Amino acid sequence: MEKQRIESIDVLRGFMMFWIIGAEKIIILLPQLTNNEIILGLELQFHHVGWNGLRFYDILFPSFLFLSGISYPFSVLSKRGKGVSDWRICLDALKRMCILFLLGAVYNGLLEFSFETMRWASALARIGLASFFATCIYLFEKNNKRRIIICIGILLIYWILMRCVPAPDYPGADLFSPEGSIACYIDRRFLPGMVLDETYDPEGLMSTFPAVSTALLGMLTGELIKSDKWKEKEQMKVYILLLIGICLIILSLIWNLFFPINKKLWSSSFVCCVGGIDIILFAICYFLIDILKIRKWGIPFSVIGKNSIFAYMLNRTNAIGTLTLYCFCGVLAKYEGISYDIRYAIFYVCVMWFVLYFLYKKRVYIKV
Repeated sequence: MEKQRIESIDVLRGFMMFWIIGAEKIIILLPQLTNNEIILGLELQFHHVGWNGLRFYDILFPSFLFLSGISYPFSVLSKRGKGVSDWRICLDALKRMCILFLLGAVYNGLLEFSFETMRWASALARIGLASFFATCIYLFEKNNKRRIIICIGILLIYWILMRCVPAPDYPGADLFSPEGSIACYIDRRFLPGMVLDETYDPEGLMSTFPAVSTALLGMLTGELIKSDKWKEKEQMKVYILLLIGICLIILSLIWNLFFPINKKLWSSSFVCCVGGIDIILFAICYFLIDILKIRKWGIPFSVIGKNSIFAYMLNRTNAIGTLTLYCFCGVLAKYEGISYDIRYAIFYVCVMWFVLYFLYKKRVYIKV
């Protein structure tokens, strides 16, 4: 059975990765040109929030986990159609988890061989771990209603643990603070190597638990898109997704009163809020690209989205920076109308995009 391709997934994934591989630096540098309040407000959105709260930059990483979940029901359908057993599919997911963990370690400096001071936690490791456990739930629990119950149950259990179990090394501290959170304590106590911050790691051990629900939300969204129930009325799926997204955001704002929206803790309210935003963004892209077939506007992002992990790893090296200086050294040195940093950031993104475009035209898709 041929795997159905949902083009809007690649476009939305590419849109998110666009801001990670260099475009965010352009926005961050814009205040060098003007102190306009709108520009300053926009620039603020491209920094992670300090602790509680949410900015645009905070939704990028969770969105990759969500989007990988959407494509999964179609991947499983294709593999089952070829006679692949669920156990084999689960083994493939385990291999993918190991590869992502290794890539995340390389991204963090594995090849420097400073194992004691290295940070083992990473965004790619979290995607691998959360996707693997969500895959096991999806494969061996066939009923969508029970999948939803499991997804909700994970968020409730995490909330209860965070609410009822304080960090023993900071007695009396706020239960949702870096010092008082049990999730942060587990990072300090049991996470090997170094943590990103002194008292916690945003991709730590316990906070990976609710990330499974983020992946499950994506899988449940994919199940809805795959469903034949509204085969003749695809727009109905869009309306349902928009309603679900709005409800999740409202739920997150209510839950925020009791369990703050917090990316560092990957709080249950954060899962609902980002999940709602992602579902709405996906519904809009799905409607425009896969239903109305208005696709040309999305091609620049699809170029990035089809090789997103490769782009992420490539951005970590000096290869694109070196190539940028080689190709545009004259323009960077002589033109003084815009600051050097902004010019470099713009050319950097252009060079990165054309490298990915070359792979796109050659139909070379490096996936894990």
